[in-house]
Amino acid sequence: YEEYWNKASWYDGKGAESTAKICADAIIAYDKKYGDQIWTYEMDAGVQSTITIVDDQVLFVEANDPDLKKQKSGKLTNQQIWPNAFVVCLDRNTGKVMWRQPVDTQGDDQIVSFGLADDNQFVLQTSFGGQFHFASYRRDNGERQWNREVKWPSDNHGAHMQHAVLMDGKIFVQPQILDATSG
Repeated sequence: YEEYWNKASWYDGKGAESTAKICADAIIAYDKKYGDQIWTYEMDAGVQSTITIVDDQVLFVEANDPDLKKQKSGKLTNQQIWPNAFVVCLDRNTGKVMWRQPVDTQGDDQIVSFGLADDNQFVLQTSFGGQFHFASYRRDNGERQWNREVKWPSDNHGAHMQHAVLMDGKIFVQPQILDATSG
């Protein structure tokens, strides 16, 4: 591990290079029994850590910028992703867009982004500016339900990049427990 320490990608890093997101230019559905391709949804860049599959929906953050397809790597910085980003909901069976909603402006210092879902909502969790940011979208139509910020417990040893858990009507993010219906 000595060669990894003090490098740009050290796990506790907060800079652009160490917080770059792995993105894809397509989501492809295959028949799980025969392996046949069922559908393809092409895009400029989809943030892989936000992909959430629940019931017959596939939800994720998509960045709309054709120049992103020209990048040599699928690892994109916050400045490349967030200026024109949307939460997208696809029908899992057809790959057709059910709804698309814009994402609020994100900080250039964003550490992580994750997707969470329950029966009624998709929650986008991001982390920047000393806080976790949560934005709830209705799963049926994408309408924004609520926003909430929670201060980081610390900015080191992974405390600023924890993945919240959405379970039994609550969102667990250290040191808080949020009501999932209202934030």
